[in-house]
Amino acid sequence: MIIDGPEEMRKAVRLSCREGCDNIKLDVSGDPFYPATPADCTTMSLEEIQMAVRTAHSFGKKVNVHARSIQSIQHSLIAGVDMIYHAEYSDEKTLDMLEEAKDRVFVAPSISLFHTMLNEGEAHGMPRAVAESMGIPALIEESVKTHMALRKRGIRHVIGGDYGFTWNMQGTNARDIQHFIDYYGYSAAEALVCATRNGGLAMRGQGDLGTLQQGMLADMLLVDGDPLKDAAVLTDKARLVMIMKDGVIHSIAPSLQHKN
Repeated sequence: MIIDGPEEMRKAVRLSCREGCDNIKLDVSGDPFYPATPADCTTMSLEEIQMAVRTAHSFGKKVNVHARSIQSIQHSLIAGVDMIYHAEYSDEKTLDMLEEAKDRVFVAPSISLFHTMLNEGEAHGMPRAVAESMGIPALIEESVKTHMALRKRGIRHVIGGDYGFTWNMQGTNARDIQHFIDYYGYSAAEALVCATRNGGLAMRGQGDLGTLQQGMLADMLLVDGDPLKDAAVLTDKARLVMIMKDGVIHSIAPSLQHKN
């Protein structure tokens, strides 16, 4: 939906909530996919973002933002959004603001899209030269600089984001765990926390999802292997031995089905 001004934003968010949207997402910055609006520009005013947050929160809905530029990140934090996607560009003030908000906001770098565009896109019709012409290497560099710093400041990173492209398919987002290790300096255990505990908190503020503790919602994976030694085991469906959802077994490996 295209809006112009706070009142149009109020109407758009109200309509979305009435129609059953669980989350409101705003494009508050440019993007390498939009030739006329580069990634480092800001496309929404602070007043528009504030209106979206006030209206969505009054309906009990969360607000997520596509924000790559410094100003878009700062405006989103001032407005009180719940989730920031991308957040490549930063300066010291932006890092300080993110750290100040670390107990209420989540940040999803979504590094996999750019990684695959640059390194694995050829097989899917995305030549490396195209990715380079879009400025993807520079955005990766900015992402590493920003999110390495945010890791050290204790920001709550989550994996995922921007899956669903031919070269970055749905169902492969477990690759982000290794990306967090390689690009942002996380240990395997810390990256797994981003995928589990932080992700659970982002989805349910009640804090009852994402950790293996008594009284938590029982959504669990049993894996054939040690992801602390090799995060790639989580990307191999054949090694997902058991999947449990809400305390009920969703699927189980044939080799275990007849064992007590």
